[in-house]
Amino acid sequence: MGAMESLIILIPTICYLAAWVFTMQIVDSAAKEKGYGDLSGKLWFIGFFGFIFTPAIIVASLPDKKPRRAQVENITNVDDELPSL
Repeated sequence: MGAMESLIILIPTICYLAAWVFTMQIVDSAAKEKGYGDLSGKLWFIGFFGFIFTPAIIVASLPDKKPRRAQVENITNVDDELPSL
């Protein structure tokens, strides 16, 4: 193999690996925002040996463990959220 053939293989491989790392960082931060920081290693493992979108689907399907700040601030009283009849 010449130098040009090596570059044709090496450059897309480097680009793929960089895109994979950035995607896994986004998926990992989304899992941490949902309250699943303990799944970080498992998601990286699944993303490395499986398809890259598999951890993203897993994180998207997880329910939130942490209540969102807007939900906590808006609900001050149970009567405030019920409509008047």
